[in-house]
Amino acid sequence: MRAWLEVHRVSEKKPTPLVSQPSGKVCPVCGSRTYSQGGIHPQCAVHQADAARTAKLKADRKRGWGLKIIKGLMDEVEIDSGPRGTTVVMSKSR
Repeated sequence: MRAWLEVHRVSEKKPTPLVSQPSGKVCPVCGSRTYSQGGIHPQCAVHQADAARTAKLKADRKRGWGLKIIKGLMDEVEIDSGPRGTTVVMSKSR
């Protein structure tokens, strides 16, 4: 092998990489090296942003803005809950 390398004038040394060494930025979510300008992978940023929403969905008491919005937009709101379900009657004067 060495003879072949000498005949073809090929060095045994490893070639110099054409791409510079990666930055020292490490993604705070997954812990792997990142090349993005913000220092976090886009998919990890989505995961990080969804963490609060996921925690809220897993909570024992799930509440939203629905009734608050309805009451704010309507003039009258009646909510009747019973064993067969809930009925919401809304009215709006023009």
